[in-house]
Amino acid sequence: MTLENTVPLDSSCKSIKTNMIKKTRNINYESRWHKDNMTSFDYEEMMQSLNLACDWIIEQSICTMATISQNENPHNYKYSNWTGAIREYNAQTRSWYVFGPIWHTGQAIKSLVMAYKILKQQYILDAAEKCCRFILNATIQDTDEDDFGMIDARENGEPEVSATSCMLEALDGLISLAELTNNNKYWQVVINCLEWTQKKLFLQDEGLFLDNYNIETHTAYSSPNTLLHGVPGRPLIDDAVFLKGYQRTKNLKFREVFYATAQRLLDEEYPEGNWIKFPPCDQVGGFLHPRQAYWWGRPMIMAWLDSGESVYLKCALRSANWYKKAQRLDGGIFRMTNLEFNTPSYGQATSGILSAACLWNDLIMAGYRDDYIEPLRQAIRFGHKMQFKKTSDSNLTGSILEKVLEPDGSDNPPFLIRDLGTIFYIQALSLAIGNKLL
Repeated sequence: MTLENTVPLDSSCKSIKTNMIKKTRNINYESRWHKDNMTSFDYEEMMQSLNLACDWIIEQSICTMATISQNENPHNYKYSNWTGAIREYNAQTRSWYVFGPIWHTGQAIKSLVMAYKILKQQYILDAAEKCCRFILNATIQDTDEDDFGMIDARENGEPEVSATSCMLEALDGLISLAELTNNNKYWQVVINCLEWTQKKLFLQDEGLFLDNYNIETHTAYSSPNTLLHGVPGRPLIDDAVFLKGYQRTKNLKFREVFYATAQRLLDEEYPEGNWIKFPPCDQVGGFLHPRQAYWWGRPMIMAWLDSGESVYLKCALRSANWYKKAQRLDGGIFRMTNLEFNTPSYGQATSGILSAACLWNDLIMAGYRDDYIEPLRQAIRFGHKMQFKKTSDSNLTGSILEKVLEPDGSDNPPFLIRDLGTIFYIQALSLAIGNKLL
């Protein structure tokens, strides 16, 4: 095949912007699914599943109150207004809690925008805007402050620390919403954040970002797990937000940041298509994080489309192939996958295989259908099977099971429900329906 004239679907990159397929319930089979569809997917069932997953985010996961209890905030994050934040659910104790709420909320916004383009229901878009307000409330908006533009993105057990990756992974949701609504305010928040990040956290000569920013001392530094391997930071190319910022503003500094980071990833790639050297992978233990190849492999497609250089496409293909090897017979993936693609008996990561489906989607649309269509369909089937539809605990209805926990000797339900499983299910299914891949 040739590399020219191939366009994957991505919601916010100007150079690859494509209209989502408009669906109605009275159109014929050929316009619903791809003409060679011979799978067991039912159109109505998958549309209902998408709707049900959105409803779990909107009706269950989104925080509706400005304040939350200490039990809901185990890491003691300091946000003045929690309205619109995304929460996770503990099925064993039937309780809600927050973890990494800024980037989880940003990815939820992205999911809801993608689903809105398929389902065309206003309440889904309204929910995305509600979530957006939580992120805006966590943004330094005073132009006189030295940290103007920073988004306070806390994740781990250090309540005064904002994590760089969490901040950057929140931005694509704002970009998606900005492009759908033509609201320049959301774009401006993104641009301000990118400018602050480039100035405060990016190591230009290294192509790396410092991991953390202490909000109280106004100092940036990297985590011990990163420094352990002799590198001062991480190559955070997540969602290609700096490239998208460049395409919006033509600010060449953003483009330089993106390609310096991409080059560092090409230099550090190991194993093929992945990056075990950098957290959250565990180089000492020999385990690869299930979403690492997605975060850093998928933006390589955008680099290829922007630059025309096939070296980036080849890297994305290697990441896609890493996921093919890691995918289990049931369609899922495990969190503790090692270099030989062996895994423990427990510890599936549904969000990991659904993020892989998003990467496979882009490559299918770029002309590699035969290589990735069946892995993508297996991933969607797996996610669909993991959806709770009829439950005694109504808090579960519509959510996606992230993993089954090891037996602990109790009668508690062995379910880990992460908001990310549902978030990436919505993203993957929206792409698959919109591109007629099921």
